[in-house]
Amino acid sequence: DAFLTMLDSLEINTANKAELFDVLDSDQSGELEVGEIIAGLMTMRGPPQKSDMVAARLGIRHTVAVVEKIREKLGIEIDTTPGEVEYHEGALNTQHMPVFKHDNI
Repeated sequence: DAFLTMLDSLEINTANKAELFDVLDSDQSGELEVGEIIAGLMTMRGPPQKSDMVAARLGIRHTVAVVEKIREKLGIEIDTTPGEVEYHEGALNTQHMPVFKHDNI
């Protein structure tokens, strides 16, 4: 309770504790070390900065590029036109592969 009170005083949202844990667990070890907690809380404190949004966009751009490379190597076709999720016969063991569209992501 004292820890949650401290987080509230720092204006850190504690409504979703599992999400907060994941954010603070920067090395994805499943355990929080003191350094991770301090670094994470310092980053989360206060309103988002423009640099936070830029970093998020760059991270998303990198993730999309990695997924695209994987898609090309696997020979999976992804339809990126807006609309519903469709299923196409995939290249992997003829399994149905989901095709994600912009308005569903």
